[in-house]
Amino acid sequence: MLSTPNLKIKILLLSFGMSAAVFSQHFNSYQYFTTKDGLPSNFSYMCVQDRQGFLWVATDEGIMRFDGKNFELYTTENGLPDIEVLEVLMDSSGRIWANTFRHSPSYYDRLTNRFINATSDTSLAAVKSASVTF
Repeated sequence: MLSTPNLKIKILLLSFGMSAAVFSQHFNSYQYFTTKDGLPSNFSYMCVQDRQGFLWVATDEGIMRFDGKNFELYTTENGLPDIEVLEVLMDSSGRIWANTFRHSPSYYDRLTNRFINATSDTSLAAVKSASVTF
């Protein structure tokens, strides 16, 4: 029969070993999307998740907004000044910004479901993409 101090040590070691085994398991789950799933391109520059849970993806064919099931494409028809979007960012107020390859930044207006660019907001014309910090 084990003495009480040895029994306590063995129980402690056994319980520590069991808890380490339980907490060391990693459950990484990834889902990949391609043009077959609705992306306009298989090439993306970056993505950001907004406060409403939408995932915004900057691609060489515009910005995709993903709600978990469906993709919505934003292009020059939706106010982007260029379809090649290098960055999609969210500022401290939750506003989504797009930095394109050839033009000044634009931002997403939730009320109109469009991006506002330097043509519709002339104050943006003076802003350089590299000078915008988030």
